[in-house]
Amino acid sequence: MNMSYCAVENTAGNLRQVLELMAEFDTIEDWVEDLNEYERDSLDSLIACCREIAGYAEEIEEAVDNTVA
Repeated sequence: MNMSYCAVENTAGNLRQVLELMAEFDTIEDWVEDLNEYERDSLDSLIACCREIAGYAEEIEEAVDNTVA
């Protein structure tokens, strides 16, 4: 598990890595087919977490704007 002080930074980097890997394939279907079983099994969880975080986007942006003076 990531330490709380670097969880966001590490996770953002990991998500960028996933996006870069996806871009290496001609189609999303090709990318999914190339994943191993464990990675494919994790896709639903990854998508659910991304959607949940995206649901907080406006609130997060406002909080960042309010804390950066």
